[in-house]
Amino acid sequence: SAQPVYIRYQVLKIYKTFIRLSQNWTSSVPSQTGIEKNYIIDETRKLFKANKNLTKPHEINEALREAEARLAMAQITEIHIQGQACFHDV
Repeated sequence: SAQPVYIRYQVLKIYKTFIRLSQNWTSSVPSQTGIEKNYIIDETRKLFKANKNLTKPHEINEALREAEARLAMAQITEIHIQGQACFHDV
């Protein structure tokens, strides 16, 4: 059925978004950037691996919602850090 294909697409899309986020991450403490990038990658792999055997739609959707919430928080943090960097350059 189309539902599993769409869910797989959603999962892969959000996974790739986390990986891209980690690759472009800049810490508010520059010496911590590498550590934070590795943390994002490690945490992403750990959580996606932990959820890879979910089969019930409500469990998969809940895991996706959690991933989306984590991603939103990370993106807000990244925007805040980049905004601080812009103000420091002035």
